[in-house]
Amino acid sequence: MEQVSWTRMKILVIGATSPMGISIISEALTRGYEVIALVRNPEKMISLTPRLQVVEADFFNPDDIAEHLDGCKAVLSGIEAWPRLTPCNIYAKSCEAVVKAMRQKDIKRLMVITFLTIEKDPLLPSWLTWAMNKLLFLRKHIYEDMAICERYLDYQCRDIQFTVVKLFDFTNQPSEGIQILASESQSPLDMDNRIGRQDLAKFMLNNLAQKEYYRKFIYVRYSRYYSVKEMEEVSRTRMKILVIGATSPMGLLIITEALTRGYEVIALARNPEKITVLNPRLQVFEADIFDPESIAQHLQGCKAVLSGVEVMPKLITPCNVYSKSCEAVVKAMRAKGVKRFILITSWSVREDRKVPYLWKWAVKTFLFFMKDIFEDMSECEYYLDEHGRDLHYTVVKPFHLTNSPSQGLQIIARDGQFCWDIQPQICRQDLAKFMLNNIAQQAHYKKFLCVGHPY
Repeated sequence: MEQVSWTRMKILVIGATSPMGISIISEALTRGYEVIALVRNPEKMISLTPRLQVVEADFFNPDDIAEHLDGCKAVLSGIEAWPRLTPCNIYAKSCEAVVKAMRQKDIKRLMVITFLTIEKDPLLPSWLTWAMNKLLFLRKHIYEDMAICERYLDYQCRDIQFTVVKLFDFTNQPSEGIQILASESQSPLDMDNRIGRQDLAKFMLNNLAQKEYYRKFIYVRYSRYYSVKEMEEVSRTRMKILVIGATSPMGLLIITEALTRGYEVIALARNPEKITVLNPRLQVFEADIFDPESIAQHLQGCKAVLSGVEVMPKLITPCNVYSKSCEAVVKAMRAKGVKRFILITSWSVREDRKVPYLWKWAVKTFLFFMKDIFEDMSECEYYLDEHGRDLHYTVVKPFHLTNSPSQGLQIIARDGQFCWDIQPQICRQDLAKFMLNNIAQQAHYKKFLCVGHPY
């Protein structure tokens, strides 16, 4: 498939007049996308922008869908069916028709919504399964239809990059800016987690380009709920974190963003007077980030450690800040039983056959003054690989950081040392948001993620 630009793309939405479909369209238009909305009753939707085309179509008919797919990069389904006593087939039939239409036009990306498969999940207690089936008997036909839809995608759509987003129920509450967590397993806590349509629309559009969600059935919930499979006892609304490298530009932005979200922050710095932020939820301590004991004494109650360490290039003295601070943090975390660690290095600091020779040559030739820093980052990554297997670490790898303000652009993360399809630069403010957004994302545990904005 051609290289996809995810910043100003054209998408097709089916089930466009449902509350969920309307939320997807509104969010997509806000981001500057072009939207084709397929509806059975065009009079239910009025287009007030040239970027929205409302088209009457039968989304059970592949040919009807295909004629409107030209130029589209993805199909999103906003279909919602009301509980009924009669059989339901809207999810399975529309899914099959959309897939056939996508194959005709060689389109790969599909996102659909279903509910949690309560009656078949082995993780749920038997009493809860029984209770939910009795209480939600009106959903029986909808669940059966969704199950057929999922089986069709699982067994007959291996050429399609689909994502099935699974939740317990919707609400119409406005967005509160609370992060949505995604995992491939569900918890009984999901049973009481209804997600606002506006937030779900944002989640779907944010993850159109996330390859790690291709061909996946993703359980979603608000981050104010947590599972035993997440970090131990992570409370995402009032979490306490520790930040090292707190006086660097990156460290200060991590602290500012964390405080904005209501977190408690412990900031470790060699020169505490450089931190001028005043907030009752911020505690600043002088500490040596090369000394495990100096770090450990401030870790009590913390759920995660984030590193904002940045080093200016040095032509004479070797750099060891990344590797030595990483080793000290890991030892301190073990001493206090803290698992989650997020830190920053850069692209292609380690040898990898997937890194193009021309890129390696350019970095060595034009960024020779960064040699010691890249080698230090490499030692840091090797240390985590070999000695951090008991930790939930994530190494975030931007190539170039800027001080420009956040423009709200999507951030793409790719596991590895190099990535062609993302921009090599990203602003520090966006990176701070990305790090905090992914504290509880299990999918990023023990990963080395190249990050950047899409082209």
